[in-house]
Amino acid sequence: MDSGPESRLRLLIVGSGLPEPEVNQWILDANGRRVSRPDLMYREFCVAIEYEGEHHLVDANQWHSDINRDDRLRVMGWTVLRFTKMHLQPGSERASIERIRAAIRASQASSGHK
Repeated sequence: MDSGPESRLRLLIVGSGLPEPEVNQWILDANGRRVSRPDLMYREFCVAIEYEGEHHLVDANQWHSDINRDDRLRVMGWTVLRFTKMHLQPGSERASIERIRAAIRASQASSGHK
């Protein structure tokens, strides 16, 4: 984990009863090239979870890089969920967890996983 909010998001996920996500692990393309190292992910469901701190919003180069990264993952069949500090506010946490659950359910439905 690179930041406190990323750790908080992970603890929120685990505390909700979802399985422990992988942390900062590389996703490779079909040729073995590194595509992305999301903050959190469920590899078996192709769900990447990113916490976007303030610098992702104010640094144009970072924002550009994030968009390109997310597009590459989507082309590979991944769902990319992005969260900000607003998603971790009391009152928003339940909806944030439901977004993750919905992405996992959609992956299970499309791949036949149970």
